[in-house]
Amino acid sequence: MHWLKSIITQSRENNVTSQDAAWYVAANEKKSVRQVILEIQPTSLVNSRFSTLMFGPKYASLISSDWAMGFFRMSDDPGPFLLVRARGEHSVVSSRLTRLAFAFYRMRKAGIISTFWDCPDTAGRWPYGHVEGASSADQPLGVEIIRDAMRKDRLQITFAVNSASTSNFGTLPLAVSDIDCELPEAFRKSVLEELDALCSYQRGLSGRENGNDAMQQMWAENPPDRSAIIERPK
Repeated sequence: MHWLKSIITQSRENNVTSQDAAWYVAANEKKSVRQVILEIQPTSLVNSRFSTLMFGPKYASLISSDWAMGFFRMSDDPGPFLLVRARGEHSVVSSRLTRLAFAFYRMRKAGIISTFWDCPDTAGRWPYGHVEGASSADQPLGVEIIRDAMRKDRLQITFAVNSASTSNFGTLPLAVSDIDCELPEAFRKSVLEELDALCSYQRGLSGRENGNDAMQQMWAENPPDRSAIIERPK
């Protein structure tokens, strides 16, 4: 596959192609995925600028599960912002390194864009190996919100727990803490390059794509009991 030609050939399954102090690019040929991973050093949590997020159907995936993540906008501020619902586990941010990964999967039936958040030091202690949000590359709104986020040099990550309010889709998230992350220019450029490449792959599947099948394949190849984020080599 042409997209793998840029990967440095190494003996291990996971290949890291570029890296600096804060981020790196990695690939797993077996799972047909390339990832751009940001390492977030311990940082102070501040009280969130938001409260209960009154999401509508557009953000059903952020309502239906209390272990989920994804980008969102507000009516009075387009952001975008990144929401992480992790049942209160976000407190690790203040004392441990955490990771935010943008993963680009070339599945047989569709391209899949996933975001992952994890804390390597908590391996085996969380209910799942990572928090995840995913969408098909044929969904323009999902693609565009990532493009918008990568046009800015900072990203607000909002951590939420369950609120006392519900909707037809589940329990609404209550924002409790925020962190402000610097996004290095090279990191943002790399995410956009990988996104463009995945969208090109998606267009090449015209008439053969099936986002649901692709999502099921991606989940089957990434068991939830361990993190899907590719490790930085020692």
